[in-house]
Amino acid sequence: MFKLLIFLTLVVFCYSQYGRYPICGSDGNTYESEGHLMMYNGDYGTNVIKLYDGPCHTSSSW
Repeated sequence: MFKLLIFLTLVVFCYSQYGRYPICGSDGNTYESEGHLMMYNGDYGTNVIKLYDGPCHTSSSW
């Protein structure tokens, strides 16, 4: 129950602070928002950073 409360608090924080604007992470994955990237890092112990606003480009889209 406590983990669920923390998760919901983080989700609300992410939407209120960062909105829902996709970003490209340094791991090549597109994240729904900077808040989601922060939650991913917390969940998996990674240090993915934001490369740029918008979805990641794939080699097939160049």
